Amino acid sequence: PMLPVLAVAKTVVLFYLKKGSTLRFCSPPKTSFKATHSLRGLIYSVLLVTLLCVAVPLGYAIVALPASGAFMPQVDQERWIGNFTQTACVAEPVWTDCANCLDDSRSGTICYTTSSEGSHPSGTAVAVETFCAACPSGCGPFRNQETFYKTMENEFDTWPSWIRTVVEIIGTSSFAFVFVAFLGGWLYIARTRAHARKAIISRLTLERDMERMDKIWILEKYSITLDQV
Repeated sequence: PMLPVLAVAKTVVLFYLKKGSTLRFCSPPKTSFKATHSLRGLIYSVLLVTLLCVAVPLGYAIVALPASGAFMPQVDQERWIGNFTQTACVAEPVWTDCANCLDDSRSGTICYTTSSEGSHPSGTAVAVETFCAACPSGCGPFRNQETFYKTMENEFDTWPSWIRTVVEIIGTSSFAFVFVAFLGGWLYIARTRAHARKAIISRLTLERDMERMDKIWILEKYSITLDQV
């Protein structure tokens, strides 16, 4: 029960120690902090790093890792189907995983083999029904798919043909080139307009300063004070 109290006391002591050392040994910079430039760059950098940290592992999991069910790694399937009675294989077709169970037309006896580290490296004869009943059934919308992306491909195949045609056109390199060219032109026009606005603001500022200097010169030339106005 005393651990939270000790943690709070430690935090308070460290805070005031750091505050005292900062006020004693540190001095403020001579130039003010340019928050308009530095903070914006920091925010964009943190956003980019965050997006990369999220997109890279998520993209790898979507396109490379198998979903639950028949396409699970063999080391995981061994937990489900590794307890069959050892029976020598004769001339049965060889199966190494549960992916063959997705074909409902298969029947008879098969020879189930695993890698050298598995429980059946030399193969064992087993009925198709028994083997498939012991395989993991999977769960979720991505079960029994090679990858998560395969489910999206299957769903994409069910869309109307004109939508698939539009999506395929958008995914071509020609469309990407046109889009990049259009985006580059739009950015160039936007940057040109921004520079033009800055030039106008600078010119108006200069005109304002010149008018102020002219008025000051007139007041000093004719010795005019504000009381005489």
